[in-house]
Amino acid sequence: MIQGEVYNFIVEDLIVDSRGNHYYKLRNFADEEDTKSYRVRVMDYQVEWRFRPSHVRCFVNEVDENGYPKLSQLRVDLLEDLYPVLPQKITMRVEAKEVDDKTNASYLRLKDSASLQHRFYCSKEAWLKYKVGDDIEVYAEKIKAKSNSAYLDLSEFAPYDADKQVSHSTQETHKRAKEQPAIDETEKKYFLSEEFYEGNTSEWKSSIVYPAGKISPDMDTQLSVIARTVCGFLNRDGGKILIGVTDNRRIVGIEQEFVLLKSESLNKKYPDNRDGYELALRDALREKLGNYTVSRYVDITFEERNAGLTICVISVKPSPMPNFFAGSALYIRSGNMTTRLKGDEIVRFILDRMKVQASNEVQMMLQDAEKNDERSIEDDEQSGLTASYGYGQEETVDEERNSAEELLPDLPKTKTRKEKHARIAHVMIFHQNGSVSFKKKYLPQNEDIIWQQEIPCRVLKDASCYLMQCYASGRINKTPIAKISFSGTKKGWNTNDQLVNVFLAYDDEKVAIYTRKDKNWYVKMHSIGDFSSHRGNLSLRGNLSSINENDGCRIYHVSSQNPDIGNLFLKSHYKTAHLGFQLDGEHNYDRLTMKMLKEICTGASM
Repeated sequence: MIQGEVYNFIVEDLIVDSRGNHYYKLRNFADEEDTKSYRVRVMDYQVEWRFRPSHVRCFVNEVDENGYPKLSQLRVDLLEDLYPVLPQKITMRVEAKEVDDKTNASYLRLKDSASLQHRFYCSKEAWLKYKVGDDIEVYAEKIKAKSNSAYLDLSEFAPYDADKQVSHSTQETHKRAKEQPAIDETEKKYFLSEEFYEGNTSEWKSSIVYPAGKISPDMDTQLSVIARTVCGFLNRDGGKILIGVTDNRRIVGIEQEFVLLKSESLNKKYPDNRDGYELALRDALREKLGNYTVSRYVDITFEERNAGLTICVISVKPSPMPNFFAGSALYIRSGNMTTRLKGDEIVRFILDRMKVQASNEVQMMLQDAEKNDERSIEDDEQSGLTASYGYGQEETVDEERNSAEELLPDLPKTKTRKEKHARIAHVMIFHQNGSVSFKKKYLPQNEDIIWQQEIPCRVLKDASCYLMQCYASGRINKTPIAKISFSGTKKGWNTNDQLVNVFLAYDDEKVAIYTRKDKNWYVKMHSIGDFSSHRGNLSLRGNLSSINENDGCRIYHVSSQNPDIGNLFLKSHYKTAHLGFQLDGEHNYDRLTMKMLKEICTGASM
């Protein structure tokens, strides 16, 4: 490997050394003949992920005398993981006040909630204003990247106040603040009053079922996030969590979540009422923080708000003793974020909390904390709430169960009846001779018809909806529905290839590609938006979605937002260069993830 270059690696395992440092065990993705194992340091936030990533891109910092590379994860990928939606407001802590040796410019060295370091080049007034340990709100506009160098474009965030002069704010900050719509008087009853704000002692969540940014329920993951916030309040000044309130302070209530109260990890369904809601919360908090702590310092109540909506209030008292999340991680509330402490930070925190110098009692606690920190924090829920996911556990299976066929979805099938509740404008009939005709209803299946695809009325003029024609070679012809002329008979598909699936999709959805090569099956996912579209020409070969030389592909539409399969998602520049992840064999990727994708693809193909 060459110093200064970027390489892609398969993540085989999460390992921990004798000093408690976490690493990904890696294998060269691009070179199958390279049998060496590599490793790269794991970030704090990645240690706590329920599923490890399927692959990482690494930068070669140097190569030792034996030819072994010293790797670091590509910083732009880390920033994109942490900040997928920009611009946004972020609370960070001032770690140091420094001066750039090259430019002599003053800057604040900041640390975010994931323990990543950032340089904030600010005004002289701001540099003098803040001291080490202060929390600062910054406005992150975008990520700037070049090679392994990447950083957030930061400015100080100052909320707009019509009655006061705003300092340390950029033009974009003013614009963003002014663009926030005023709340209509008739709508005010649906919002928390402006006296409520997220900070050291308060936070609100819209749900205990849906993690932020996800549309699929995952109660175990979201409850773990809430438990970490409670841990942060316990270790600071106490506080309240209001559940049933969105980020813009709108009250949405909790009633609609009663029917979704189910822990997959505990295999437990809770009653669909307030009692069940409270029990689900308490089970999660006890699991992560201990029964004694929860019973003594945590109170759960319900409040009726205007418009007949109910919110849940978790009231947390400060604890005189340090409280560890899942027995190993120490979190503290800082501004409107919950931050994990490590190393010397744990020492300083305990000494401050206990108000004593290094007594024997404190020394024992530090030793315990060090031992706990050395443990692999396999994921948020490894010790209870997600025990059933089997992350990091070796599965004993026989040869038959480990076959690729068990993990392959059913073959995509042509539809033979109307989509439920949909008004159909046309049914596209794909014929053996390569033509396509358009009917008002499905035809009886016969040897001349190889596929039938309905076109609902609602998508006829939708410029963002595409017809996806998928072939056994791995090629996909993507055509805007709005550009197709639905009349007569015309060339409809490439007869030099084998049509294996046809479906409608949008750019923000995904496609799963199963590829057979040398008698082995591989799988990966790409965004629909990664493929270019072609205006109305249905007979084109299309764009390649896998390697050029393969033994056949199966291609499926994936509309699900299930985060558990997201690790199979590859970026656009891996479309034609990589097979993906082998279904079986020595380097079999997470079996549970493969099974989840199989179920999704099989369901989508019917």
